Amino acid sequence: VTFATYMDKLTGATPGRKIEADEYKKLAYEFFILLTERHIKNVLGEEDYKKQFKKLDTFHHIVDYLDKNYMDNLSVADIADHFNMSASYLAHFFKEYGQKSVIEYVNETRILHAKNFLEKEEIPISEIALRVGFSDINYFSRKFKAITGITPTEYKKNCERV
Repeated sequence: VTFATYMDKLTGATPGRKIEADEYKKLAYEFFILLTERHIKNVLGEEDYKKQFKKLDTFHHIVDYLDKNYMDNLSVADIADHFNMSASYLAHFFKEYGQKSVIEYVNETRILHAKNFLEKEEIPISEIALRVGFSDINYFSRKFKAITGITPTEYKKNCERV
């Protein structure tokens, strides 16, 4: 299975269909999970495979939950409660399977959506920050610059030039 084949299958192979960044990200995660499942099944025995599959399935559910609720006031403790696990276990589990912390993932998801708003909407940056889950515009601006390398204002100006 190639990523292109997988994308065509999931999107119905509609010619010229443009995939939004957040949809692309979700499809990439699903493809990653598919490949990982196949690899694990080939390397491990059936019982170990089932254990690993359950963990990957849990990770997928957590990512899906975060993707759907990124704009809410999320804490690791609240997310852990939602999945009936301790905050420390969730933090360790997510870092192991996602290669980043839960908060890093949430912030990157928020910035991804903020970039989309900056590209397509004519609303103040402070409003965008609130819409994507940041209650503090200064914290939003710092995170935006840390993740993208430029400020939200610079990003918006760059989009206007195109």
